[in-house]
Amino acid sequence: MLQHEETMRTLENEVTKTYQEMQNYGKQYVQGQKKVHANELAYRSVSQKFAEGMVSVIELQTAANNLLGFLYVSVNAVTQACMSFTSQNYGAGRKKRMDRVLLECMLLSVVSALILGSSAYLFGPEILRIYTTDPAVIACGMEIMLYTTVTYFLCGLMDLFPGALRGMGHSAVPMILSVIGTVGTRIVWIYGIFPQHRSLKILFISYPASWIITIVMQVVCYYFVRRSVYAKMPDEMQSI
Repeated sequence: MLQHEETMRTLENEVTKTYQEMQNYGKQYVQGQKKVHANELAYRSVSQKFAEGMVSVIELQTAANNLLGFLYVSVNAVTQACMSFTSQNYGAGRKKRMDRVLLECMLLSVVSALILGSSAYLFGPEILRIYTTDPAVIACGMEIMLYTTVTYFLCGLMDLFPGALRGMGHSAVPMILSVIGTVGTRIVWIYGIFPQHRSLKILFISYPASWIITIVMQVVCYYFVRRSVYAKMPDEMQSI
């Protein structure tokens, strides 16, 4: 009788948790749709400005940078999945599954980001012609996309480790490291390196450079947190 009641409580908790996750996913979907709609409006506005000759190369970069929003949606979906499945297996005490979740999400994130990012760059001239027919402006846009879209898989990896750490109940340190690694690196880059070498190439290399630096910090953080968390977890239960 007691075992039956315990089983029912467990099922009830799982149903409640699943319902809450469904609500959360629904909110994320709505937010994603709003973001896509906002990007479409931005594209139309910039396209009109280009037709009227009222937009600069910097504004082109802003418009082209919106392409990263679509890449972000894809890699962020993997990050959210990593966090969700890590937390579930953390609660169940499944250490091996936690490691497997991270590895498989890394593979999925890299592959999807490489395919989408490379495709965006491959069809970049056609996409940029939506805004202008000026070859010089298109060349600038292609140079920007080379260093941001093709290397965007690094951003996906950068977000995965904080996602896994949040799944284990640690969110503050990964957040601080992300701010230091991305914002801090780019501020130092703009004021320290860029003035000595003023070019789009040097400026936008700061994107993959900041991602790599942040990945290194997040991996080190993940290593120590994982070792501490796993040491406190009981021996892994056998599969039911």
